[in-house]
Amino acid sequence: ANALTLRVALKPTRTATAFEDVLFQDYAEVIAHGAKYRLLGMANKPWTNGPAAASALTQFNSGVNVARQRASRGNTRAEVRIQLTGV
Repeated sequence: ANALTLRVALKPTRTATAFEDVLFQDYAEVIAHGAKYRLLGMANKPWTNGPAAASALTQFNSGVNVARQRASRGNTRAEVRIQLTGV
């Protein structure tokens, strides 16, 4: 009668040295856009390209926003709900 039922989604700890493959698979392109932005934005390099860096940054920020929204919902499709019973 006095049971506590939880449905949770876990994530790596801050001290984790390895991540689940699924995280990399989900965000490989986003990570690549971030790396591309950093490389193309370096000053005085043969590969410097401001417009391409800006495009990569836009795509990176878009991916980060999607990841942030997924994380705020606990990386699940279910909405966060709390229901008090027996009070």
